Amino acid sequence: MHSFFGGRYCPQLQLSVDSGLKSGPSQMHGLVLCEKTTGKMGGDFSEAIRARFIMRELPGTPSVDASSRLACQESAFCRRLHEGKCYISVGGSPSAMGQIKYMHPTEADIGPIVRAWNLSRRGLPLERDYTIGELRAEIFDDEDYDINGSWVAEAKGEVVGFGRGIVERKRVESGLSEGFVTVEVVPEHRGRGIEKEIMDRVLAHLRSRHLERAEYSCPTLTGWRNTLFEEYGFKDARHFFRMVRKGGNPPNDIRIPAGVRFERKMFIDANEQDISLLVATFNETFSEHFGFSPVSDKRWLRLRDAYEDIGMITFAMRDGRTVGMCFSDESVLYNKEHGTKAGWVWIIGVTKSERGKGIGRALLADSITWLAGRGIDTVYLGLDAENRKALVLYTSLGFEVILENIYYRLGL
Repeated sequence: MHSFFGGRYCPQLQLSVDSGLKSGPSQMHGLVLCEKTTGKMGGDFSEAIRARFIMRELPGTPSVDASSRLACQESAFCRRLHEGKCYISVGGSPSAMGQIKYMHPTEADIGPIVRAWNLSRRGLPLERDYTIGELRAEIFDDEDYDINGSWVAEAKGEVVGFGRGIVERKRVESGLSEGFVTVEVVPEHRGRGIEKEIMDRVLAHLRSRHLERAEYSCPTLTGWRNTLFEEYGFKDARHFFRMVRKGGNPPNDIRIPAGVRFERKMFIDANEQDISLLVATFNETFSEHFGFSPVSDKRWLRLRDAYEDIGMITFAMRDGRTVGMCFSDESVLYNKEHGTKAGWVWIIGVTKSERGKGIGRALLADSITWLAGRGIDTVYLGLDAENRKALVLYTSLGFEVILENIYYRLGL
């Protein structure tokens, strides 16, 4: 049997299929027997799976007679495969592969997904554990969520890996033909092929959506994530900095420019009108930034409802118009987890016509002052490493670079 993988047919591939039967998978070297669920098989099985999976060749798999062909005329198996009710493992039987199952997640899986996500990311600098509410809002409640682009890897009934291929509708509508990749695997299961299997499936999904690029924001400069993405051909496209300002003293002699006033709003109390103003200001002020695409009110409303830190929105107003905004927070959960007194300035932006007038400096100083009043002695922020004007501004207010991240891109 010739099976499709990596753009060519390969006679040295072993497949096993588990269709959920209590008796376990029906399998042979190089062949798949599914008669208990699909009846008589006919046609070319490799064609049935080639559009959905990109398979990897594993050394040492038994050679199969090139003249053998496998038929799958019935649609039941293909439908079960498409719905994630059965899986294909490459390179051996499920017992040899550690019985790893790959399935599309349901909302009932959110608890195990959060556990695997947090175990995978724990130890990364400036990270804290996600809550169930936060990850549910980011995954299942996301307006762009597509079950076909999401996968969980399960070993012995436990979720040990998770991946997504994210296609944002607003991003595509704005002319950006790109999707985002997420791959997380708990430490003790890395290096066993799980991260590659998830990556294969996620990239296959993005390709099925006819996108031009896959992108990934990597939180490290070195490590298993970098190795994985670089092995798949992802290229270093951009760098981002994380900066810190230590000490609880707010900046001195920073005044709000004449004709401008600031309006503060606690994030938890923001109504739909406040969120719409925040989103409109964000979309206007960041429209020329690297990788920008418009965000929606719905996304920020979900974030507000799931937020467990203490967030503050500050609007800069001139003559009834919003000319800038800042979003900062007291990082309650991070501080509880790490025993710190830290806060973040997540977003700071000024409309193009108002730049260079001191509004951005005053917004940042105002946020630092608000955080200091809450007992915060360490403030973090992030920025594009190529945004030199912002780097100069932040440095002048006492921030220094402590971390550097990589933004990867892959042509599809």
